[in-house]
Amino acid sequence: MFYIQNQLFAFNYTPVEIAKILFRANAETNKMSHSAIGETDYLISGDSMLLNPDGTHYLYSYLPSRNTFLRLDHSRFHGHNFVRHLFLYKGEIYAFGGYGFWNDHAKLIKFDKRTREWELVMVRNDVNLTGKPIMSVLQGDSIYVYGTIQHHVKSKGTSIKVGCYLLNLKKLEISEFESSKQNVEIQICSQGYNSQFSNYIIFGTPNNIMYIFDKNKKTMYKNASGPSLFHESNQQRIDIVDSNYRFLVGNQLITVFPDLSVDKINLENYIELYCFEDSKFQDWTPVNAQFEWTDFSYKYFILILLMLVMFLGYHFLSTGGIYNKKILNQYRQLEDEINIFGYLDTLKDNAYSEQEIDRIFRIYHYPNQVRKIKRSQIINEVNLDYPGKIEKVLNPKKPKEFMYKING
Repeated sequence: MFYIQNQLFAFNYTPVEIAKILFRANAETNKMSHSAIGETDYLISGDSMLLNPDGTHYLYSYLPSRNTFLRLDHSRFHGHNFVRHLFLYKGEIYAFGGYGFWNDHAKLIKFDKRTREWELVMVRNDVNLTGKPIMSVLQGDSIYVYGTIQHHVKSKGTSIKVGCYLLNLKKLEISEFESSKQNVEIQICSQGYNSQFSNYIIFGTPNNIMYIFDKNKKTMYKNASGPSLFHESNQQRIDIVDSNYRFLVGNQLITVFPDLSVDKINLENYIELYCFEDSKFQDWTPVNAQFEWTDFSYKYFILILLMLVMFLGYHFLSTGGIYNKKILNQYRQLEDEINIFGYLDTLKDNAYSEQEIDRIFRIYHYPNQVRKIKRSQIINEVNLDYPGKIEKVLNPKKPKEFMYKING
């Protein structure tokens, strides 16, 4: 599964290239977002980078061929999701958990490409999961939650609940693990760095490793005696985070410093030298989710099913990942800039139907949903510079239809 995921989201950027883009993004989006863009705030889909400053709903897209940052969202509400877990699932952008406005939560939100807004995803929560997940790990169709934290405004303190939970992204349900360790000491730490291209996830502070999660072994390791990792620069980013960028690639933790020099740490060696095993996720059984084999035919059926999945996976990879390309093309179509003013100046002051205005805008060949969004976007941009230039009016012959009147 991890191999298939890596192929779908090919690593088209080197750590130094990503660091340069993040440095530049922080400089260019600072006035709008007021929040630094760090190691937990970007995703890579094909040759596109998606950036979401921590604690905001701003979403930017960067393509090397375009060499600019384009804002994709229309959001106005920000501030409730600091230290959230940003991730891609089936080509869609999600954020899980967060803190803001004196409240910790474990809500799941998703970016809707049609409305360009972040929408709340309703999740069945029978275990009454309160507080913000301290550590959350995306594995296949599930998110493992390891401990929660709740800030208390009146007492000016915090409480940590040691519990282990599973968020099933297919069924949109949260369940609790029966064998979660109640005596494990969990420290407050930041969310893990982007781990799309590694077997490991690291949790900790900007200069230290507290926990390392091995995706293949489904095992959490706790740092017992590891040293401070990197010399710190006096240069600081916008927030309190240090000015170095860390990237997980394969079994290495790669650090890019402000002068673009690079330091590498082999995580297998680091675990062997400084860490001890804290838990195994595969040993945790969700409540009421046990399954027992009663007949050999079940095993035979599962074996055939696995072989079929492997064949389909190989076929999917050999064709280049059709679904992922479709999602990426939708983003590109939304991002295309159209110079429409030259077309409008050649038209008479008249009312035009929806089909006619789409031909004028040169967007008639796009899919229906993309065409609606781009039509609205173009009209808003034109009227922003030339108020009242394009007016949406009722069709006098067909009252249920609209026409678009172009005014001189």
